[in-house]
Amino acid sequence: MPTLPASLANRVASRNTKLKAWAGCLLMASLLAAPAAQAQLGLISSNARSRISGSVLIDGEALPAARVRVDVRPLAGGDVATTFTDSTGRFEAPAANNGPYLVVVSEQGYEPVEQRVDANQGNSSSLIITLRQIRSYLPTRRSYMVSVHDLRVPGKAKREYEKGLERLQKRDFEGSLTHFTEATNAFPDYYEAYYQAGLANMELRHRDEAEEALQRSIDLSGGGYADPQFALGALLCDRQSYTEAERVLRRGLDVDGSSWKGYLFLGQALFGMDRLTEAEQSARQALLRGPEVPAGYILLANIYMKRNEFVMALKYLDIFLKLQPQGPTSEQARAVRAAATRIVTRLQSQNNVAPPQLFY
Repeated sequence: MPTLPASLANRVASRNTKLKAWAGCLLMASLLAAPAAQAQLGLISSNARSRISGSVLIDGEALPAARVRVDVRPLAGGDVATTFTDSTGRFEAPAANNGPYLVVVSEQGYEPVEQRVDANQGNSSSLIITLRQIRSYLPTRRSYMVSVHDLRVPGKAKREYEKGLERLQKRDFEGSLTHFTEATNAFPDYYEAYYQAGLANMELRHRDEAEEALQRSIDLSGGGYADPQFALGALLCDRQSYTEAERVLRRGLDVDGSSWKGYLFLGQALFGMDRLTEAEQSARQALLRGPEVPAGYILLANIYMKRNEFVMALKYLDIFLKLQPQGPTSEQARAVRAAATRIVTRLQSQNNVAPPQLFY
């Protein structure tokens, strides 16, 4: 990779550091805010050698499902070709012969689906695979615990809790804390109220009080309530305690693996530890579950910026700015984008030097 112009690289690094901090604020704000998927496949023939290709979509609306595993298995026997969808939801795998294949699409939280496809049909074949969420029709220990817990909450505690939520929605964080405190005084085991109090304290930048409330929520729920674990993970990321954040977030994802929040904050923790490949995978899992979450695109932009892959960073900054054209982070994102654009332009102007980018 060519050496970057020092002045431009320094400016991007400086702005990118600021953007990471603002991204942390976006992660915090995300706390106050598992669909069916379809795969459309076809066959491509080239010089008598076929390739099985397709697209994995979310909700059947052409939203890309990135990093979804696809296995292509020849029914006559032989090696299984394993591939993953790219950032646009596309995949392609070789077909060594013209016999039938079994295409298996797998994703956590969904029932695996197997579909037969014949490579000798050329481009005439196309099929749709629908992934359906795994559903349990038996009552779980968690659902039983919630129902018993809800029945135990006295009326006064519920009323104070609802008033606290109203104040929180109106961004009256101090006012919401008063009601959440009354709720927990009326019912000391009210772990939902402790969680909401933790969020309010996070917004007020009362980090110690927030951590105490969130940990209390986790303890009272026996670790069976994922939201305070995600919030605590975000708080630990904000403190740059990334190793501890990873531990807390992975426990939360064990409870609720369908949450985009858990994967988003985990990606931030992994990014903080410079584990960029894992951070990217986690960010994409977050966007798979919440494709319109702006902070996910900021995280991906930071990852590619750190790799000096500015073309891809620009792509994700553009998506972020499309989703959030106005906001506390938008102007800073535009400044980072402008600095990265100057680097790409300079690289393109050098003889025989292509701009850095990622190929799938």
